[in-house]
Amino acid sequence: HIHNGGSMKKTLTAIILSLAAAATLSLGMAACGNPDDGTPAGATNGLEYTLSDDGTYYTLAGIGTATETEIIIPETYRDLPVTEIEADAFRSNKDITAVTIPASITTIGPAVFNDCSSLESVTFEGDELDSLGNFAFINCTSLTEIALPEGIPTIGTYTFSGCSNLTAITIPASVTSIEASAFTLCNRLATINYRGSRTQWAGIDIADQNEALYEANINYNS
Repeated sequence: HIHNGGSMKKTLTAIILSLAAAATLSLGMAACGNPDDGTPAGATNGLEYTLSDDGTYYTLAGIGTATETEIIIPETYRDLPVTEIEADAFRSNKDITAVTIPASITTIGPAVFNDCSSLESVTFEGDELDSLGNFAFINCTSLTEIALPEGIPTIGTYTFSGCSNLTAITIPASVTSIEASAFTLCNRLATINYRGSRTQWAGIDIADQNEALYEANINYNS
């Protein structure tokens, strides 16, 4: 009987340890964007998120364990809004071909899509963006067109530099400055759809190394 009791205790101990290990693994997976925990239907599973210090929103930190090539960023994660894409989040990712950015995103950090050479399509679901970081789309050589939403005051340095196949861009009327080399080596840029007037365009402070902007055809109020 003593031998059986010892076996029972060992069995119970093994079960408890297994449950504890499973719980720890589950928590670890959730922190990295467990596809079974918090990602809304229709959005890409496995993306990595960071909870804000005050616990009120998430920022998108990176590709995580996601394997899809067409990334759909959710508006919410674990029932909290996703408001920002962190710097370098998808940097040098050669697999993603398309990204859909929800209206909840108000900030795109520096170099988010730096050197994403297979990225062909970027869709903004919202009509307002507060900040677009420097180097955001540098060397996205497969990107052919993009429409930026209203709100951003500046297109920063090297934002679209090296986008050698970019042929068309929509620039919002909110832009008041375009920094140096934002469009350098965009030799195929043929069309600018500007949402403001000719007078507003003339008032934009355009820095050096943006010759492509002067060679493209500009459609105003479009």
